[in-house]
Amino acid sequence: MAPAGTPPALIDRLQKEIVTAVNAKETSEALDKAGAEPLTSTPAELAAMIKDGVAKYAKVVKAAGVKPE
Repeated sequence: MAPAGTPPALIDRLQKEIVTAVNAKETSEALDKAGAEPLTSTPAELAAMIKDGVAKYAKVVKAAGVKPE
């Protein structure tokens, strides 16, 4: 995630650096020890995952009749 208006070149650089960090041996070992699975994606993949998640859970909330308090 980054603020709206962040230059695409900066987004691309951040994504590449984050993938490198997540895939580093010490990071992957620490995540494995904690029982976590590293997951990286492109900005477009993340946007699609969020959009799909919002649509999915909006249906669940509506079906359950959840109302804001």
